[in-house]
Amino acid sequence: MRLEIDRAESMTVPSDEAVLKAAEALLKRDDVMLPEGVVEVRLCGLEEMLELNRRYHDSDAVTDVLAFEMFDEDPATGEIIVGSIAVNHDLAAARARDWLAAAELPAEEYERYLASETILYVLHGLLHFAGYDDELPEDRREMFDMAAEVLASLGWPVVPYSGEKEDS
Repeated sequence: MRLEIDRAESMTVPSDEAVLKAAEALLKRDDVMLPEGVVEVRLCGLEEMLELNRRYHDSDAVTDVLAFEMFDEDPATGEIIVGSIAVNHDLAAARARDWLAAAELPAEEYERYLASETILYVLHGLLHFAGYDDELPEDRREMFDMAAEVLASLGWPVVPYSGEKEDS
């Protein structure tokens, strides 16, 4: 699997290297199998995410991550495009800020929590491509726990599970 990461302007956290390292760690798990191919990742803002939700899900809901399975062949390279993941970087930033305030953590920790929350959303999207579903609360929790374990194993802090539905 190869990730192609695209960012809206000014969304520099997390680094591509950090996202790739976390994705590789997720794929080393025995319970995660992803088809060979390319996964496109787009870090976007709230407005772009709302537009995607309106266009593809007929919804005005604020969403943290959307995963679109494709399994199309790229005519230029012949590679299989597994799918695209859209990550709401603005929501990740808000959750990181809220958690820092609630936990009374120093502001210097903001970028680490922002990076971790953003990577968590990417891992969530990858889990959808590996066949995981989040319709039931226990399935959402399982997906969060899997992603959180990967993040913790790499030394990232994790914003605690909120239990909210993640539209994907």
